[in-house]
This record gives sequence, C-alpha cells and structure tokens, in this order.
Amino acid sequence: MNKLFDDLLIECAENNYKKGYQKAKKETLLICAKEELEFLDNLDIEELADLEHKQWSHWTKYMLDKLYSLFSPDALADENELTDLKRWNKQIKTEYKDLTEKEKDSDREWAIKVKEIICSKRISQLQEIIKKLEEMK
Repeated sequence: MNKLFDDLLIECAENNYKKGYQKAKKETLLICAKEELEFLDNLDIEELADLEHKQWSHWTKYMLDKLYSLFSPDALADENELTDLKRWNKQIKTEYKDLTEKEKDSDREWAIKVKEIICSKRISQLQEIIKKLEEMK
C-alpha cells in the first residue's frame, strides 16, 4: 500500500460517514487496516530466513566461481581458507530446512532485519490510519 491508497482509505471513510454509512464502512476499513497490521506483525521469520539463505547461496556461489576462475587451487593452500571454502560450498548446496540451528540463526538474523525494514514504516502508517478512523464519530 502507499500514501495515495491510504489517503483514499481515509477519504472514503470520511465520505461514507457524511452519507450516513459511517458505522459499517468505518468498521470495515478499521478491520482491513488492523488485519494488515496483524499480517505484518506475523510475517514468518522462517520464510524470510529461507529466502535470505537462497540469496546468500546464490551470491556466494557466484563469488566462489569467480574466485576459482582467478586462482589455482594451490593458491588457496591456507588451511583456514580451505576450511571456510569447504563449509561455504556445503552450505550453498544445503537447503535452509536442512541447515544446523546455528547456521539457521545467521539467516534468521538477516530475516529479522528485513522484517524490521519492511514493517516499521508501514506499521506507523497503519497506526495513524487507525487513529484517524477511530476519531471519526
């Protein structure tokens, strides 16, 4: 949703109020706004984390392929580097649902950040819309 839609939502409620349909229309709009608020609040972190893992896997595979095309395997002889590369290659091939809880936590951390970005502004907007609707007599 966007500001234009929100303004139309408020305008529609106000117009219906003036026409005598205030209670039914206002209640319907309130329900819609509250349902959207609940939807945003209940965005599934696991679904977002799964998407985060897919995005990370895609990007990491791309970067590792580039790395392998630039350097010979002998150039990556450091044991720590090899350990990281093996772990990343394994994680790239592993679906989110099959990761360890520790590995999932890394994706969940980013999923929470995404949810906060998506939801924070819209939740504030919806709360303002609900407040305006509730103030209509």
